[in-house]
This record gives sequence, C-alpha cells and structure tokens, in this order.
Amino acid sequence: MTRSSTLIGLATALAAMVIAGLVAVLLWDGDRGEGEGPPTQDGGQALVRGPTRFDGLPDPPSPEPRPEDTPTEPARPERLAPAEAPRPRLGPDTFVLRLVDAETGRPVTACSLSVLPHRPGPATPDDLRRRLAATPDLVTRPLGAVSGVYRLDHKPGTWDLVVQSSGYEPAAAGGWLLPALDHQPVTRELSRGPGISGLVFSVDGGPVPGITVHLHAAHLDPDAPRPETWVQTTDAEGRFHFSPLPAGVYSVALHERDNMRDRYAGIRLTDRQTVRIEMVVAPRVDAVIEVRDPTGRTVAGAEVELRPLDDPRRGTRADSTDTGGRAQLRWLLPGRYAVTARRQGFAAGEALLDLPSGQGMQFQTVVLERDDR
Repeated sequence: MTRSSTLIGLATALAAMVIAGLVAVLLWDGDRGEGEGPPTQDGGQALVRGPTRFDGLPDPPSPEPRPEDTPTEPARPERLAPAEAPRPRLGPDTFVLRLVDAETGRPVTACSLSVLPHRPGPATPDDLRRRLAATPDLVTRPLGAVSGVYRLDHKPGTWDLVVQSSGYEPAAAGGWLLPALDHQPVTRELSRGPGISGLVFSVDGGPVPGITVHLHAAHLDPDAPRPETWVQTTDAEGRFHFSPLPAGVYSVALHERDNMRDRYAGIRLTDRQTVRIEMVVAPRVDAVIEVRDPTGRTVAGAEVELRPLDDPRRGTRADSTDTGGRAQLRWLLPGRYAVTARRQGFAAGEALLDLPSGQGMQFQTVVLERDDR
C-alpha cells in the first residue's frame, strides 16, 4: 500500500465520522424540548433560550417583552339587559275576571263587584239579591274596563264574587280560592234574563239600526211584575232586547206602537225563558230637508221637525242639518207633513211636504230669513 492510498482512506473515515456526528446532533436536538440543554457533569441539563446553532454556540438571549409592547385587546363595553316594561301586578291575592254578554259575546265594560263569604251550592239571581241585601257592611266596588277584564285585590280565603251590571241579571263566580293557583282570568257570561231578543233586517237583508221597537203585553198573570222597559231602539247591528220579562204573551211593533204591518204578535214567554225573533221592516219613504238662507247658502246645525197632519198620533220626527245643510228623516209613512226649521239668528221657516205611498226619497227645501230683531 502506498502513502497516497493511506491518506485517502484516513480522509474518507474522518468524513464519515463528521457526517455521523452531525446526524446525531440533529436527531438529539429535535427530541429535546425548548429550554433544555445538553447534560451537565452532575447529571442535570443546561438551559438554553433557543435552538443550538450548527456552529455549536447558542443564539443570543431574546430581550424580555415590555408591557407597553404587549398588544392588548380593547375592552368591550358591558352589555346591559334591556329595560323591561312595567307589568300590572297580578298577585296571588287578586281576582281576575272576564265578563262577556251571553248573547253577543261582547265584553261588558262596566260593572260592580261584591265579595261575599263562600256558600256551597248554586245561586240564582234572586238568591244573590237576598244575600247582598242581608250582608252588613257590604263593600261594592264600581269598576270599568273596555276589554271586559277586571282585577280586584282581596285577602286570602274562599269567596263568592257577585257581579252586577246595568241591564243584566246578577251573576256569581262561586268558590273562588285566594291565593289563586294561577293568574288566568275566569270568564263569566252575563245574561239579560228571560225576555225577547230580536234582529231587524231590511228587505235586502242588511241590519237596520235606529228603528224604534215597541213592546206590548197581550196577557200577563195578575201577580206578575210589569216589564221595566216598553220601548227600545235597534243598535248598529239591528239588535234589540227586552228583559227581564215575566211569563206571558207579548207582541212587538216597529216604528209606531199601533203599526200592524211591521208587527210580530203571539210571542209566548214561559218562566226563565228567552225568545229570539227576526223581523223584516217594510220599505218606507225617506225625506231629505235642505235648509238655506236668503242668499242661497246652506245652513248647518238647523233643527228640522216633521209633524204629520193626517194622523197626529204618529208623533213628530226631528233631526239636525249636517255640514251640507241637509237633514234626513227615514221610515216615514205616506201623507202630508208640516216641516219646520229653526236656527239661531234666523226666523223659523215652514213648508208643506207630501209623501206618496211606496218607497223612495223626497226632497224639500226650507228658506230661513234673517232675524233682525
């Protein structure tokens, strides 16, 4: 072996040792954690702040971060809970009652409430009246509610709540326990009592408001109480109601008491009974009265009267002129009428009006002269 061959072998071995050492260092550096250094003589580990460089020297220590250099997240404003709307107090010592009309289902908007000690058993309207009259120091609270829902505070116990409202029979919500189990309103239907309930329609089927309805008793027991009301007017839905009525035989007439054409006769009413009827009103003539001053301008707010000349028993009809100076009087019988119009600052004006038989609308103008007195 020559000298050159020996040198080449030594160089190859030395290169292999260097490569093996570098590989071992790389493998050992990947397995250790940050902050761990090579083992010391006493078996511990030297702490380093970063990975060891290939030159065998550690990286220079990083400066400690300053508080002002640390990014901070801006403070979020505290979210406040939305304010709740005030609620009416419905404590456990509160009666909550809903009142509706037994016939129409509409809310009863005014009543008086009385609280009595509970008495077992059903209570008739007459029983309730006697109990109310016999209770000393009875406190009755008049209340009003457009929705028909009433609230009344009271001390705990078991009570009978008596409801009274104009035009209705008294009703009781018996055995009411306070404190209540819940705050749901208790619904009570108020009845107008035994009587006659009716609807008035026109020939085209629509309800007719503002019709005068007369009640006539054909037969009543001698000891029976007399009806409290004999005349009613139909409401916006054409309804009317007579109650309370004792048992007997009745008839109902529209417009005039002696009207035999628009009449419902032979209504038999037994004890504690309500009879429902429907009536169709026959067409009549309408009169439109226009009131003007001497210059031809219409006069608003003038009082207009129609007085029948053929039969004074029919009674006088009246109305006021609107902003256009017109007054409309409906459901008139055929015949001759005297028309009178009055307005402050004017002398009374008069005219004659002839209404033919059948149906339709008649116009009449009345001129008011200035009152210079």
